[in-house]
Amino acid sequence: MKDFVYKNRDIICIILSTILAIVAVILEHFYPINKYGLLAIFVVSYVICGHKPIFKAINNIFHLEFFDENFLMTIASIGAFVIGKPLEAVSVMVLYNIGELFQKNAIKRSKNSIKEVVNLRSDFAEKLEGDIYTKTAVEDVKVGDIIRIKAGEKIPLDGKIISGSTTINMSILTGESLPQDKTVGDNVLSGSINIGGIIDVEVTKLVEDSTASKIIELIENASASKSKSENFVSKFAKIYTPIVIVLAFIVGIIPPLFDKMWSVWIYRAMSFLVISCPCSVVISVPLAYFCAIGTSAKNGILIKGGGYLDKLREIDTFVFDKTGTLTKGNFVVKNVEIYGDKEEFYSLISTMESVSNHPIAKVIATKYSNYVDKNSIDNIEEKAGNGLVGLCNNDKIIVGKYDFLIENNVILEKANEVGSVVYLAKNSTCLGYIVVVDELKNGANNVINKLNSNGKNTIMLTGDNKETAQLIQQQTNIKSAYSNLLPQDKLEIVDKLIADKNKVCYVGDGINDAPVLSRADVSVAMGNGSDIAVEFGDIVLLNGDINKFDYLNKIASKTNRIVLENIIFSILIKIVVMILSTLGITSMWLAIFSDVGVMMLCVLNSIRLLVNKQNK
Repeated sequence: MKDFVYKNRDIICIILSTILAIVAVILEHFYPINKYGLLAIFVVSYVICGHKPIFKAINNIFHLEFFDENFLMTIASIGAFVIGKPLEAVSVMVLYNIGELFQKNAIKRSKNSIKEVVNLRSDFAEKLEGDIYTKTAVEDVKVGDIIRIKAGEKIPLDGKIISGSTTINMSILTGESLPQDKTVGDNVLSGSINIGGIIDVEVTKLVEDSTASKIIELIENASASKSKSENFVSKFAKIYTPIVIVLAFIVGIIPPLFDKMWSVWIYRAMSFLVISCPCSVVISVPLAYFCAIGTSAKNGILIKGGGYLDKLREIDTFVFDKTGTLTKGNFVVKNVEIYGDKEEFYSLISTMESVSNHPIAKVIATKYSNYVDKNSIDNIEEKAGNGLVGLCNNDKIIVGKYDFLIENNVILEKANEVGSVVYLAKNSTCLGYIVVVDELKNGANNVINKLNSNGKNTIMLTGDNKETAQLIQQQTNIKSAYSNLLPQDKLEIVDKLIADKNKVCYVGDGINDAPVLSRADVSVAMGNGSDIAVEFGDIVLLNGDINKFDYLNKIASKTNRIVLENIIFSILIKIVVMILSTLGITSMWLAIFSDVGVMMLCVLNSIRLLVNKQNK
């Protein structure tokens, strides 16, 4: 029971405070009650819900930090008590706490939780000792030791292949969509997956210097370099509160130095201070963010705080990951070139590929499954990371990459294609090839074009090769593209952009994007990507739909406009009434209108965000 109360203490405080306020209103209107008893109920309700911002304001005063939103909230609510509106004082605190609770729930998954990233790192390696391989803790493996990695295993340490050929899935590290073929002399990185044959690797880096460890370190440290998003109320409070206090002080002190009417001017100064309490701003501005975050969630966008909507309006550079962000991360057949009989080509290549577990082989076999005839080809042998060889009616059938066919004495010209090219040959004759590429997401080019037309700088960062990056750049019209990048390379580029005074929004989906998501001014994560990317994203597109990006920019713009409307309208009315109050010609009804009436109008203006539906 104690644990339940502790975990839900904020909700309980809001509920208790609200119930007490409702009881006080009922007693006030329907039952005779002593005004001091009524005030006591409101005070208890106020303290239950408002104790945190009050204590924070007092604590900040002792640390000479006067003018944050907690100080502003305390001044505003106490002012409401002074002018005889305790219900408004309680309402201010209740709404403020509801807004705070909403934001806490949005970020309840702590950014310190990096369980998925830690899984990049293997605890053990199969180390060669004498003539046998022994399971050894990675901390005990030295540079120059030989380790063996079998098919399906995670590579525990960075190294160079000294025996065997295979295919490596590096998507978890680089985001590269296509697996990489590796053979003797090639480097492999810890954290990537061996999906081909058995390889022996000479270790080139200790565990603390390995790629997997560096990524974990980058994620843990990058967020420390990112400034926290400050909401509009905080910024407003730092400017508005000291101005009001100084003006009230001037009203109460300067005039009586000349006319000696101290009691009159001190009363006017107090009235000035009470009238200036910006309850309409304090309530309507957080409410605007609350409504924007709520309606965005209904449209598939999770925003982890209103401050990110402010920052999004300031962004001038949008940086995108490729795989899973601009592209779907799954392969499709882009092109087929056949030199001979169509039926024979599809039958041979689909049958050969049907026995392989390689991702590209699966795409081809699935695409042309109607042509598969497993009885037509015998003795199919897979050469990991290269291709397959089989026999069909005593003819040698070869499927694989260009170099593999050349090794098997096939006469062919290399195709001028972007993507993974799979060739088919019978004996020494090439029968054609199939090109497999990563598929562009629907609407990706529209998103980039809109950003470009709005004068924004658009950049793509990817672990894929240069040719693939150039293809996506051409398809989307993105202004700049960087290829063959590791996570630390992406972070270095974004750091340089920020150092050059650019306001950067990064959009990504993978573990390899987490360090950059932590560092960017605003980070947008694809909700269908890795859990760690979702945790580190300030904003999450819940189903990974890139088309939501346009809606996100629109809701940020509309929220910013409504917040400014509320502030300008509130302050203009306040200024007029404060001038009249200082001159001693204001009346109570005008003071009430400047407070309650304006607040209600601003609240209604903020609620307009709830009907901001996404265009279908």
